[in-house]
Amino acid sequence: ELAEAFKRLGKESTLIEHGDTVLRGYYDDKFCKKMEDNLRDHGVNLVFNEEVVKLEGTDGKVSKVITDKGEYDCDMVVMSIGFKPNSSLAKDHLKLNDHKAIITDKHQQTSDENVFAVGDSTVIFNNATGKFEYVALATNAVRSGIVAGHNVCGTKLESNGVQGSNGIKIYDLCMVSTGLTVRNAEKLGMEVEYTDFTDLQKPPFMEENNKEVTIRIVYDKKSREIKGCQIMSEYDISMMIHMFSLAIQEHVTIDKLALTDIFFLPHYNQPYNYVTMAAIQAL
Repeated sequence: ELAEAFKRLGKESTLIEHGDTVLRGYYDDKFCKKMEDNLRDHGVNLVFNEEVVKLEGTDGKVSKVITDKGEYDCDMVVMSIGFKPNSSLAKDHLKLNDHKAIITDKHQQTSDENVFAVGDSTVIFNNATGKFEYVALATNAVRSGIVAGHNVCGTKLESNGVQGSNGIKIYDLCMVSTGLTVRNAEKLGMEVEYTDFTDLQKPPFMEENNKEVTIRIVYDKKSREIKGCQIMSEYDISMMIHMFSLAIQEHVTIDKLALTDIFFLPHYNQPYNYVTMAAIQAL
C-alpha cells in the first residue's frame, strides 16, 4: 500500500521483500503473482529474496539500503515488518505464548482470574486452525474489547473466534482472503484440497463494469469443511469474503455451499456465480 502511495505521488518506489513474493502469508502463488504483475505494471520496483542488513546515510539522513545481495540508493525508508505484542507489563505476572502474547481464553481472561486482556497484546482463537494464536488485526482487537467488557461487568460472553479475514486494494486490483491458504494449511500438517474458478461477475450481456473474478476455496480433505478462501478481481468483491468467514466459523462443508441459495439479478451477478460453481466443481 505504501509502495503504491509513493508511486502515485510521483516518487520512484522500491519494495524489498525477504520472501519470494508479496502477500505470502495471506494468499497462494497464483494470487501473489497477480499482485506482483499489478505492481510492476504500475512502475513499482520489486526486489525479492533479499534481506535488509544495514541502512547508510549522513547527518541523520538515510541515503542507501544495504541487503545481503545488493545496494539501493534512497531518500526515505519505511520498515513494514509486522508486529510484536506489547506485553512487557504482564511478562512477570501472566502466562505468555512463544510470541510473547498474553494467553487468554474465549472470555479474554488471563492466567490470573482477576485480569482480562484485550487487543494486539493477546492471543485469540483461530477457527481455521483450532488453536489460540497471535492474529493482530484491528477488527479482532475491537471484538476482544467487547467480550472482555461484558465479562468484567458480569455478563458472560464468549468469543466466536476469528478467521483472520483481510483485504487489500492496489490500484484497481481487489484481493480478499480469510482462513488458511493451501500453503499455510500444509505447513501446519493439514490435508486440504482446493477448488479454483474464474468467471465474469455478471452475465456476458451486461457490458458495463463487468470484470473477471477468480476464487479459490480451501477445504479439509476428510471432513470437507471449508478452511479458507481467496478472491481477486477489479470488481469490488470484498463483501463476499464475509460469507466464507462465517462458513469457517460454523464448520460449513464445501458440499453444503454448492446448493446454497444465492440470489440472482443481472445487475449484480450470474444465476450460478463463481461461488456456487467453484463448490460444484469440488463435488
